[in-house]
Amino acid sequence: MNTIAIEVTEQQEKIDADVIESWCVNYIARTLDIPPDEIDPKDEFHTFGLDSAIATAMILDLEDWLRIDVPPSVIFEQVTISNLVVDLMIRLKMVESGRKVA
Repeated sequence: MNTIAIEVTEQQEKIDADVIESWCVNYIARTLDIPPDEIDPKDEFHTFGLDSAIATAMILDLEDWLRIDVPPSVIFEQVTISNLVVDLMIRLKMVESGRKVA
């Protein structure tokens, strides 16, 4: 897992890939009433029964938490939690460095 730490709040909270992955697993588990230990981050989202409405809500909540813009399409382009986490870490690093995120 990527160990880059990103500052995302005034309190200097550090967010790394493991934290984002855990957040995603717990979000899906809580939303779909699935035990977190049954969610493999390498499995595709559709295997959990994640529909487009829940996926979009998850992306919006991630945006609020991470304070970055994330297009809703990212969840259909990055079809696993692991892939989504890599994408989000790249976006966070770009924001941190002041570069525009596509």
